[in-house]
Amino acid sequence: MARSPTRTINWAVEVASRMRGAAFPMGEEDVRDRLSGIRVEGRSIDEFVDSIHFPVATPADLLHEISRQTGVSRDDGKNAWSIGVAKAMKDLPFPLSKEQARERLQGIDVGGRDISQLLPKLKYPVESPASLLDQLAQNLD
Repeated sequence: MARSPTRTINWAVEVASRMRGAAFPMGEEDVRDRLSGIRVEGRSIDEFVDSIHFPVATPADLLHEISRQTGVSRDDGKNAWSIGVAKAMKDLPFPLSKEQARERLQGIDVGGRDISQLLPKLKYPVESPASLLDQLAQNLD
């Protein structure tokens, strides 16, 4: 499945979007195919995929593996929120209710505000982790 190159500012949202509907655990070939063309901090996603241990169990695990390599925990915050959301969603069943989202996302900071303040703007139920990240990213502006 060929994808056009992507240079999204928030690579984590793009990765999550590309994982929408994917069956997990996922092997290396499938990850490479779905993420083809994404650039993370100016580097090809393939450089990051080379260091991941496969199979990857969940989308949150995939995001964590990539973020670990980028040093996102030392980031200025522009991508860190999406990694925090992905970690908070680990083992959470989807579709996601407003109450579940509020409970899991409370306390995640983005730009000096609690991301749970964005929850009233989302459409529920949220069908997947990728959909949650997409909706949050769209409402940050």
